[in-house]
Amino acid sequence: MNKVSSLIYGFGGHGKVLAEALTFNAEFIVGVFDDQPIESTRNVIYLGTYNPNIYPELPIILGVGNNNVRKQLLQFIKHRFQSFIHPSAQVAKSVKIGKGSVILQNAVIQANSVIGDHVIINMGSMVDHDNIVKDFVHVSPLCYVGSNSIISELTCLEPCSRIARFSQV
Repeated sequence: MNKVSSLIYGFGGHGKVLAEALTFNAEFIVGVFDDQPIESTRNVIYLGTYNPNIYPELPIILGVGNNNVRKQLLQFIKHRFQSFIHPSAQVAKSVKIGKGSVILQNAVIQANSVIGDHVIINMGSMVDHDNIVKDFVHVSPLCYVGSNSIISELTCLEPCSRIARFSQV
């Protein structure tokens, strides 16, 4: 059996998308912790309910779409957190991305934006320049965040939302 390369906590919709993204271009094996058993595949191995003693040396990503639940999980997750940027995403070099954040397929983040901890920038979304996206935000698929905006902690932008420039949400 191949060795697990990374860990995900949660295998609902977002966890499944995340696992597919992590294994997209590589022979990458993802270990999944979830309270509900899942069927293991060639690239995804079910590890049972969360146990900090399983692969303690590996980083973990929270595969949970709900912002409040992601925040609550920090109380008992002991693994260090990993961020992930999909190879198809375009992220400017000046962007700062916090721990545990996930940038998915075809997302674009422009110059000088700051992405907080445990943020999801979902597929096809665009975060224009000089934005601040605070912790535990979910920018749903196909959203646009105009320049110089601030997205507050725990905000969920619904799919296809458009945030005007200089906004505070």
